[in-house]
Amino acid sequence: MSAFKQICRARLSGRQGVQFWREYERLQAVSRRRHTGSFRHFHAISGVHKCRDKCPSGQRHTTISVGPAEAGLAANVTEPHRIPGRPQKPGETMRAIILAAGAGTRMRQLTQKRPKCLVAVGERPLLDIQLDALRGAGVEDIVVVVGFEAKQVRDHCGPGVRYVVNEQWQTTNSIFSLYQAARWLEGERVFLFNCDILFDRRLLVRLLEHRGSSIAVDSRAARLEGEMNVRVDDDGVVRAIGKHLDPATTTAVSVQLAAFDASGAQQVRTELERLVYDDERDAFPTSAYGPLVAAGGMAAIEAGDLPWAEIDTVEDYERAVAQVAPRLLG
Repeated sequence: MSAFKQICRARLSGRQGVQFWREYERLQAVSRRRHTGSFRHFHAISGVHKCRDKCPSGQRHTTISVGPAEAGLAANVTEPHRIPGRPQKPGETMRAIILAAGAGTRMRQLTQKRPKCLVAVGERPLLDIQLDALRGAGVEDIVVVVGFEAKQVRDHCGPGVRYVVNEQWQTTNSIFSLYQAARWLEGERVFLFNCDILFDRRLLVRLLEHRGSSIAVDSRAARLEGEMNVRVDDDGVVRAIGKHLDPATTTAVSVQLAAFDASGAQQVRTELERLVYDDERDAFPTSAYGPLVAAGGMAAIEAGDLPWAEIDTVEDYERAVAQVAPRLLG
């Protein structure tokens, strides 16, 4: 059995003793209690940031001045910093996971020295446009999965987001990047998308307005062989999604921007773990939507009237700069 399968089996079996594996390292076993405690401690000191500025209890901070948790505690500030945006409902948890580990090899002339997510589309890096759109819609808990040039992404974004590292980014697909962030697939609303999707903030609002799980689609776009096509029924329910579908049998193209409610996120997480355990590391994240789609639990949200683009090639990039970026509502 491969080391990769051993770690997955240990995670799924629930036995006493979780095995860790990292590239170029041997397997080592540690107790489950120590494993859990270590991760809680890690996220307590590196994943939580406090605002350095004092703010009256119960009010939102209006300035951006964040630092490590220790800095906030030293300043006697205990409230997490909140960026003004769409007010969250009491108890509501909204999160976004951005998959940004790839090298963007089909755009090599633009990505030789920087990751694709930091390529400027117009005047701003693509990732900045995405982060601004999320925060403008009230999504503040953001997880970015990094790999290629991970340090550049960390240095650029700073402490305002969480980071998960896919150390095997050279040999795995985006489904494995999502697997690295599987623990964050929970909450009342979880957005998921790749770093190469340029979209309008109004699309996030549409996804938020739908109570259940959903995915943005464009019924106006040309459906081509090998693209992420979608079959939607007359009630607006997604019945199939994937690059394997015959374009003639589909009704829309996926924008590859999905939103899950708590139940949908759990179903995706369960299927994701199964796929990775079966060593299907070359699959796409949409493969993990299978059970949710089969149960009729994913709605299609129309995006054809809004500006958006998937930037895979230099040609895609040039079109996005000329035709899409100028039409965006931040």
